Amino acid sequence: MGSRLHFTAKELDIIEGFSDGTFQPDRAATRAEAVVFIVKTKEYDLGGAGICTPGDPSTYPFPDVPCDHWAK
Repeated sequence: MGSRLHFTAKELDIIEGFSDGTFQPDRAATRAEAVVFIVKTKEYDLGGAGICTPGDPSTYPFPDVPCDHWAK
């Protein structure tokens, strides 16, 4: 069951639910989700960092994360 902290983070738009409409506060966060949490919490402006060319893995900041990943 989610804690008050989870629901406060949701209210502040630091975390979001899933595309299927669920909110899974007890599921472990992925690396991508954790980075999004940090960026949103700190209100970082990444200034286009991580821009890559779809289909060209040599330009991907992380070889296992494609350009069209939801956390871009």
